[in-house]
Amino acid sequence: MALSGVSSENSGGSVSDEEMEQWREIIADSVDFHRVVPGLLRLLDFDGAELWAMDQSCGRIRMCAHNVKDDGVFQYERYSTYYDFARGQGLVGRVFLSGSSEWQPDVSKTDREVFHRFAGAKMHGIKGVAGIACNFQTGEKCVICLVSQDVLFVSQDRRTLVENMIRRWIAN
Repeated sequence: MALSGVSSENSGGSVSDEEMEQWREIIADSVDFHRVVPGLLRLLDFDGAELWAMDQSCGRIRMCAHNVKDDGVFQYERYSTYYDFARGQGLVGRVFLSGSSEWQPDVSKTDREVFHRFAGAKMHGIKGVAGIACNFQTGEKCVICLVSQDVLFVSQDRRTLVENMIRRWIAN
């Protein structure tokens, strides 16, 4: 099953909110996001998770789903739904383009070039963010962002464990 996007104004068509929501649901359902993520957040000790994928029709990387532990993180995720990224743009775009994960210990102390959503992160108490490059069963790329209200001090062994766990989940 291809996970390509819906038509978009950027590609000459128009996309309704309903069509965009259906596309997001298909992506999230393909990895059972809303059932799996709450347990992963508890297990890995993160406060939220985001699933980002390419809308093939317009070439932008869009958030398809998110899951959070509390209201402060929920407000940040709501803020983040207004963002989409080109390949190479922001943390999500860099991870998508490179296929390599990126861990930012404290995005609230960075700038827009490093983390485009830093103002929202600062406003809503988000500090640590990990962007993990993954591939769906179909081979199409996605990015899982894990967010924390704490500064991330994570050993290389822990990073490898988290990345491998997330990648296996998405690939299966």
